[in-house]
Amino acid sequence: MKKERNAEGRDIMWNLLVMRSFARAAAADDRPVLISVVCIIGFMNGFISLLSPLLLVNPFVWLVAYMLVSGIFSLACMIALWRMRLWAVPTFILLFIINQIVWLSAGIWSGRDIPFSLMVIAVGIYYFRELE
Repeated sequence: MKKERNAEGRDIMWNLLVMRSFARAAAADDRPVLISVVCIIGFMNGFISLLSPLLLVNPFVWLVAYMLVSGIFSLACMIALWRMRLWAVPTFILLFIINQIVWLSAGIWSGRDIPFSLMVIAVGIYYFRELE
C-alpha cells in the first residue's frame, strides 16, 4: 500500500512539473496560457487519434487511412496553434467539418469529440488577432 501511494505521489509530482514547465514556456513565448492548455490536451488527443486506427478492426480500409491522415492534420494544427500561426484556426475548423461529414457518412458518428473541438475553435477565435 505504501509503495503504491509513493508511486502515485511521484506521478502527481511529475505531472505538476511537466505542466509547470509548459506554463513557463508559454509565459516565455508570450503565448496565452489558455492556448497552451488547449494545445497540450490537443497533443494528447492527436497522439491517441494516431494510435486508435491501428487498433481499429474495421472493414473500411479507407476509413483507417483517413483517420491516420486526419490525426496528422490535427497534430499539425495543434503545433501551428502552439506556435501562434494564423492558419491553424481556419484549418482546424475545416478539418472539424470534414471529420463530421466523414463520420456521419461512415455511420460511426459520435459526439464525444465535439466538445474539445469546439473548445479549440472558441479559443482560436478568441485569440485570432494575436496569431501571426
